[in-house]
Order: sequence, then C-alpha cells, then structure tokens
Amino acid sequence: MYYKQDKIYLEFRKNVEGEKMEKEDNDKDNDKENDKEKEKAKEREIENYQVLQQQFQFVVLQKQQLKMQAIEIDQSSKELKTATGDVYKLTGPILIKGKKEEIAKDLNENKTAIESKIDLLEKQEEKLKKSLGDLRKLIERRIASERESQSS
Repeated sequence: MYYKQDKIYLEFRKNVEGEKMEKEDNDKDNDKENDKEKEKAKEREIENYQVLQQQFQFVVLQKQQLKMQAIEIDQSSKELKTATGDVYKLTGPILIKGKKEEIAKDLNENKTAIESKIDLLEKQEEKLKKSLGDLRKLIERRIASERESQSS
C-alpha cells in the first residue's frame, strides 16, 4: 500500500514537473517570439527613419535649388533695371527679344512662384525634422530598454 502511494505520488510529481517544464518551454518560445517581433519592429522603425532622412535630404536639396533660382532672378531683375536698348529673354535654348516691362513681370511671377514653393518646402522640412526627432527618440528608448533587459 505504501508502495502504491509512492508510485502515485511519483507519477503526480512527474506530471507536475512535466507541466512546469512544458510551461517553461512555452514561456521560452513566447519570449523568443516576442524578441523576434520586437526586433522586427525595431528594424521597421530604423528603415522608416532612413526613408525619412532621404526625404529630408531631398527636400533640403530642392529648397537650395529654388533659392539659387531666386537669387538668379534677383540678379536678372537688377540687370534688367539698368539695361538700356534691346532686352532679350532665354526661352529654352533660344534668346527672344522682348519688352522690358513684360520680362520684368515674368521675372516677378517666377520669383513669386519660387517663393511659394520654398515656403511649402520649409513647412515640409519642419514636419520631417519633427518626425525624425520623434522616431529617433523612440528608437533610442527601444535600444536602451533592450540593453537594460539584456543586462538584467
């Protein structure tokens, strides 16, 4: 009778320990899956950050190009004011004779259009800066929390 109780107890312990081991294995598997998901999320965030950086660089480049065009227009307007005699404007690869007032009007219209584009690009640049800063902070927090969990 004592033997039977020991046998039942041992079988019970085996089942309990088996359940514990199975639970530990499941926990380990869940931890691995969570780690993989966290790693994928971090990779996506880093990829998004890189895409935002490229967009930011493109916007800055466009803005610089437009500012250069605005400077050229200003210089052309100054030259036009002091010009005497015939005045020509460049249309594609051709120089076309034009009236001083019409050319000045075209230059002013072009400058206004360029300034509007620059304003839009500056707003876009600010949004991208904010998004980059927010995403950078998120990535830094994620990396810091990973380091803390690894050191624990």
